Amino acid sequence: MNRESQAQATQKKAPATVQRHTAQAADPASVHPVRRQRTNKNRKKMHALQMIMLPVIALILITGLLLIIMPTFRVTEIVVEGNSTYTAEQIIAAAGIEVGDEMATVFFSKSEIIHKIFDAYPVQNAMISCGFSKVTITVTEIQNVMYTEGEGEWYSLDTNLRVLEKNAEQSAFSSFLRVKLPSVAATVKGAPIVFSNSEISYDYIGDLIETLAEYDVLSTVTYVDFSDKFSVSCVLGDRIRLELGGPSEMDRKMRLFFDILNTKGNESFAVIDVSNPSNGGTHQIISEAELYQ
Repeated sequence: MNRESQAQATQKKAPATVQRHTAQAADPASVHPVRRQRTNKNRKKMHALQMIMLPVIALILITGLLLIIMPTFRVTEIVVEGNSTYTAEQIIAAAGIEVGDEMATVFFSKSEIIHKIFDAYPVQNAMISCGFSKVTITVTEIQNVMYTEGEGEWYSLDTNLRVLEKNAEQSAFSSFLRVKLPSVAATVKGAPIVFSNSEISYDYIGDLIETLAEYDVLSTVTYVDFSDKFSVSCVLGDRIRLELGGPSEMDRKMRLFFDILNTKGNESFAVIDVSNPSNGGTHQIISEAELYQ
């Protein structure tokens, strides 16, 4: 090819090259790799920021709307759930909520209301939920298990020997198990009782309650004398006094008790003594007056 032909070929190719460079400049994919990476990172950051800001803005708008609307709503219904020992009226009175109260006031005072319920009654947990006009109080009660007398008043306890309630009238706790405890130094509502002798472990009290429940006789027990750790006794069905002695071998003692009861029956007032299970236990007829002696 001569020089003139080469020059013409070069002139023909030049426009195509210019066009190719122009197209590459217009195409984002043709951007330098480093610049393209930075552009993608910026786009991702903007997208992430939008994803965060949108819920935040929505929450602010909803909260603002509630603050404007809620004062116009009033409590028209109060419901209590989960209660068994205490009535709905008692829980509501302790909470201090009344029909006609502003729903906004109740909503923003949930924590204070829950503390009021805790102070008034032995509950393990309490929750407040608010609708447009309905307030629901859900409680989980700590179960009163037993009660006893001390310092001129009666008080109820749970299995951890925590003082739940105090009352001057015995009848307030008549549906629970009455017990006699070792010498007590102090009783503070909401706290475990403090015994005079701090060197003795009193776990045997809760352990025996659990044993009686396991053998399905707790519901028939009306009285338990825990005053002497090594001379524990209880009364079942207001007819049988069961002498258990110390807290050891409790399962063996309970099985022996049932064997004697099945043999002798429970038609008469009697004392069944299994405090020394190695001798097979004893059964003795007594009078009604001797039952609680």
